[in-house]
Amino acid sequence: MNIKIGPYTELLGLQLSIKGIRDDDEHLLLRYEGPEPPSSDFKKSNHEQNVYYKTILKEHLDNGYWIQTHGLYKGFHVEVIPLNTPDQRMATIMTNDQTIGEALDFLKVSGDKYAKDIEISDLEKIWEERKPYRSLDMQ
Repeated sequence: MNIKIGPYTELLGLQLSIKGIRDDDEHLLLRYEGPEPPSSDFKKSNHEQNVYYKTILKEHLDNGYWIQTHGLYKGFHVEVIPLNTPDQRMATIMTNDQTIGEALDFLKVSGDKYAKDIEISDLEKIWEERKPYRSLDMQ
């Protein structure tokens, strides 16, 4: 499973991540990962391999949702955050629960946040939860 966190939309039958554009309140970037662009209006990234972007007006975004990946680690529910590693085998797991953080030897990273880097295969279960984003239809 590809670990996700952040806003996504459905377009052309694909799940695309939504990215803001610095100093531009009117447009958004839709990000697609794959060997070929899904349509001719997606432009190849200059910085990432197999990544394509399409610029749209914010007002044309008609559906969206926030994805957070969750997992079960040693019997405890944790949030799962992707780590940018070449093989994508690692993730950071987090909790706000001090008891869980201390029991599993997590590092206290700030306030009530506890985190630990693990191999994704160490998770007993992994799933995504979707929540509304910007009052858009979740489709």
